[in-house]
Amino acid sequence: PGSGDQNTPGATETNPRGAPPTSPLITLTRRQIDEGAPASVEELMRRVPQNVSGGVAQENFGVTGTGSDITDHGAGVNLRGLGQRATLVLVDGRRIAPSGTGSFVDVSLIPVSALERVEILTDGASAIYGSDAVGGVVNFILRDDVRGIEPMLQVGTSTRGSGDQLLASLNAGAAWSDGRGLLSYEYRDQGRIRAGQRDFTINLPADWSLVPSEQRHSLYGTARQQLGPGLSLDLSGMFADRTTDRSFFIAGPAVPVNQHARSRSFGGTAAATLDLGPWRAEAAMAYHRSRSRQRSEQPLGQGFFNSYATTNNITEFGVKADGPLIDLPAGAAKLAVGGGGRREAFSGRFESPVNLPNPQTDSRHVYSAFGELVLPLFGPHNRRPGMEALTLTAAGRFEHYDRLGSTFDPKLGLLWSPAEGLSLRSSYATSFRAPLLSESLGFYNIFLFPAALLYIDPSQAPAGVGAALIGNNPDVGPERSRSFSAGAELAPPGVPGLRLTA
Repeated sequence: PGSGDQNTPGATETNPRGAPPTSPLITLTRRQIDEGAPASVEELMRRVPQNVSGGVAQENFGVTGTGSDITDHGAGVNLRGLGQRATLVLVDGRRIAPSGTGSFVDVSLIPVSALERVEILTDGASAIYGSDAVGGVVNFILRDDVRGIEPMLQVGTSTRGSGDQLLASLNAGAAWSDGRGLLSYEYRDQGRIRAGQRDFTINLPADWSLVPSEQRHSLYGTARQQLGPGLSLDLSGMFADRTTDRSFFIAGPAVPVNQHARSRSFGGTAAATLDLGPWRAEAAMAYHRSRSRQRSEQPLGQGFFNSYATTNNITEFGVKADGPLIDLPAGAAKLAVGGGGRREAFSGRFESPVNLPNPQTDSRHVYSAFGELVLPLFGPHNRRPGMEALTLTAAGRFEHYDRLGSTFDPKLGLLWSPAEGLSLRSSYATSFRAPLLSESLGFYNIFLFPAALLYIDPSQAPAGVGAALIGNNPDVGPERSRSFSAGAELAPPGVPGLRLTA
């Protein structure tokens, strides 16, 4: 969807308001979302070419490598194929709690009917947002200005049968003299698709779930109230509850397993904004929690197989101020400064018939300070041949992690228009990804399992059990990256409507 990498101003790429972006920015509008009629945010993001479908997703099961997560339920975003852990997912510009072992934000819990737009920054952005913004940033901006009642019903099926979909939503909004509010509810029902219902699944048992069955309820609410001259308060909250059921087999077709999972996510944000002439200051607090519960059982009277439960919490506060710094011949230089802190917490519990319950828990604090400067050198008021426009940007962010230490990441950008209708852009940045809490617990355990699980033909297996040593290195460090991007846009004034980008 959309028209590719767009140089449209957006809140995702820069902290100073109204500053032109120097990095590739894709914007999916509400109109484009309606035209595509996706049944979920996961389906919407599948259509974005920069999002690679590796990692946790509805149709992916038993994922290994950097995209793996032991819960295997939900869906993440994987920009540039660098892994879901390397893509930062935001809702209204703020972090929310990840799912599973903390390796991905479950975008399938976000109500697609409540989206206003999606901004996708396909460049390293740790200088703006800190950890995880290695492959880029996806910012889901939710609606806040609906008047009246807006119902929606969408049904669908597949040409080969099964996989029926139902999506129903209701948005209700109102406005008053000094504020407005919105309440949005969405229900989604996805039918299962089994391997026996498709002719390309030659080596899979007929009951294998290619796509699991899923039922989801999502609720979103927001309100804005003007408290006084230049002072406003914004409140928002989200809740989602999803159940998932799938069937699969281990040890070849010998051992069937039915798996039931339930995910719950909720949280809210309170932000106060104060307009001080051309400057604006904001203070915000947010809390989000995500819980996953998964239980696997063998049918035909075999009973309990294993269970895994996780909880992720994130509590965050921050302050920011931005506005014009000095007036230059080309326009006002703009500055944004801010800082904040957050607490991240993770807990997990694994249990099986041959393993005692194994609880794991950890938390950490993160503190940050950042600044960003936008410097226009040439513009409409002082342009000259070869210099229709020239803007430089510089950003930097310092973050300190418990036990992990400190890091500083800069980002430099250039936007140059040598002639009317031609724009060139470039940026350089460093980014990092802090290890997941689940990756740094340092807890080792012997995981026991029947030796027959290692054999396609269980009758050939030796007697007894197998053992696997699991755990993590508590001294694991962050991943670090460097990124450079360059692009051009041509929009000839003599050919209205023509726009070429590279």
